[in-house]
Amino acid sequence: MTPVRGYRDRVNLVVVLKEDGTREFGLYIVLPASSHLPISDDEWTFTDTGAALILKCAVTRGIAGSKAMS
Repeated sequence: MTPVRGYRDRVNLVVVLKEDGTREFGLYIVLPASSHLPISDDEWTFTDTGAALILKCAVTRGIAGSKAMS
């Protein structure tokens, strides 16, 4: 796994593994101390990976890009 980049979504972490120009695809890691549970909506899509607290995600680019971690 070679990440393109990572960033925070509130207190949780997003690891971008692939992008196609308009969407980012990767892993969404829910930290155990987080009270924010992600839900799919117009911007985010989540699917189960079978591992506790790790979800596959896709997000519309532009929304996520402003949160990039340094």
